[in-house]
Amino acid sequence: MITFAQLKHLKNKKFQKLHKEIAEHHQKVGYFYDWARQWEYPWILKNVPFKKKNIVLDVGGGTCHFPALVAKRVKKVIVGEIYRERVWNDNIKNIEYSNIDISSYKSNEKYDIVMCISVLEHIEKRFTAIKNLMNLVKDGGFLVLTLDLFLDNSRSCKENEIPEIIKLLKQSFELNEIDLNKNDLYDKITLQNMKLDLPNLYSKNYPNRTILGIIVKKYE
Repeated sequence: MITFAQLKHLKNKKFQKLHKEIAEHHQKVGYFYDWARQWEYPWILKNVPFKKKNIVLDVGGGTCHFPALVAKRVKKVIVGEIYRERVWNDNIKNIEYSNIDISSYKSNEKYDIVMCISVLEHIEKRFTAIKNLMNLVKDGGFLVLTLDLFLDNSRSCKENEIPEIIKLLKQSFELNEIDLNKNDLYDKITLQNMKLDLPNLYSKNYPNRTILGIIVKKYE
């Protein structure tokens, strides 16, 4: 599945139930629930087939509380984070932390699910990072990526990079549905109108901005 963040996703009842769960967790820990995260986190929890036996690698997830929500659904979450001084330690037994720079990281370890959420747009060697992430997924496992995207190609990451990302993923993953319709895009105004928004200083409504979500299964 490859999709832009869309209004129809937010109207889904399961999505809204997960959004509420995530919002309550963020309020409990006193952490902001960013504009992009309010689509990304419920969308991922709704669409990734997490199982209790799964070992999950979350690359770049140390500066947020999403690993705590995933940890409730799997055997173990390993958080790979380059900025160890900024890691939020939720003191959850099945979360471990590791120093990983995905731009250069190589390992023989393979994981059931590899996630990299709103990180790739900050990495200069983006395609090298995607290749490294792909190599960390077990056969039959899942790769989960999201990227903040500017549709006017004014900033990183750009819409015109999508065909190259798809071409790269097709080498090893089942892509299934691709929905890049731009007539129904999620934006912050929509979030406010649906009364799902939480006030915080980080929810800026940039023009021409959306999110690209990717959940793909590796060939067995």
